[in-house]
Amino acid sequence: MAVRQISYAIRDADDNTSSHVIRFPAGAETLAQITAYAQAMSLLLDELTEGQIVSITMSASIALQGGEKASPVAKSNDQEGGLFGFGCTGTEYRYGLRIPAFDQTKFVKDVINLSDSEVLEWTSALKNGLGAGGFTFHGCDEKGFDISSVISGVKSFRRK
Repeated sequence: MAVRQISYAIRDADDNTSSHVIRFPAGAETLAQITAYAQAMSLLLDELTEGQIVSITMSASIALQGGEKASPVAKSNDQEGGLFGFGCTGTEYRYGLRIPAFDQTKFVKDVINLSDSEVLEWTSALKNGLGAGGFTFHGCDEKGFDISSVISGVKSFRRK
């Protein structure tokens, strides 16, 4: 069953932020209806917390397009990932994105081959945009700064 998730970021007096998540089954509701629900719930939640609600985000399960792998590659491991470092317009800070179970053939020792055609296609879609559904989507960091360059790509291991 598809599930939608609404997350409320709540900041305390020490400027620490935690999340409160509400999930509900996906139906035929529109984005406007989900937004109205999330905003109405924020008023109810605000009465229960001493913290300040600083943002609301929503995620939804989306059907795969088709054409993706039918099963994982043998011996693939989600702990062995590829970690990309990006530069973003308007900030000096690096933005990192990690892909789990990264294709081991795309590494040269412990460094991602940034010249690989499939790596280039993915990083280009983030930097330059990818047209889909009549709109061009561009990658950005969590503050909304546009991804402008690929700085690095390295092997990354994360424990379960």
